[in-house]
Amino acid sequence: MNKPKHIELGFIIIVPENNPKLAEITASSLKFKYSGSPFIFVVTESISDMCYDDISKIGIVFRGGNTYSSLISLGMMHAPSEWNMIIISGTQMRSNAHQKYSCFIDSPKDILFPIVDRKANFIEGTLNGIMFNKFAYEELGNMPNEISDMQECKAIWGYKACNLGYKFKALVGAGLS
Repeated sequence: MNKPKHIELGFIIIVPENNPKLAEITASSLKFKYSGSPFIFVVTESISDMCYDDISKIGIVFRGGNTYSSLISLGMMHAPSEWNMIIISGTQMRSNAHQKYSCFIDSPKDILFPIVDRKANFIEGTLNGIMFNKFAYEELGNMPNEISDMQECKAIWGYKACNLGYKFKALVGAGLS
């Protein structure tokens, strides 16, 4: 088995409910367990000014559209580190979750994700815990924002990634919390 590698890790916290409390839960977890790792928040365009202000007191905030794909795309565009993990607000991260991921990184063209509820393929799998290199956004661009079905968006984006030589790696026991 591969040994854990040192990686520069950042976090993209998507906040689809625009809930400052959920954003704070995840940020507090990251500050405690991953101090020094940068993170950003991505909220929807329908966020109230008060909620936006509350979340911006915790960290850097970007305002996306009202779909998961738009939030992920904007987060990828502003990825805070070389390797970045997507986290849904409200998740309390466990310590060293990234170490399991790092064991399977062979190239910047690896896209890693945890197997959750026996869903071992990228399209049907969870968004929570997808990890990619910043280079991926530069080469692949946005997920399709005009399609509201997340599985369809992941299928289109994944197809493009496969055609450009990316490898999707599903990880057993890599849950975030």
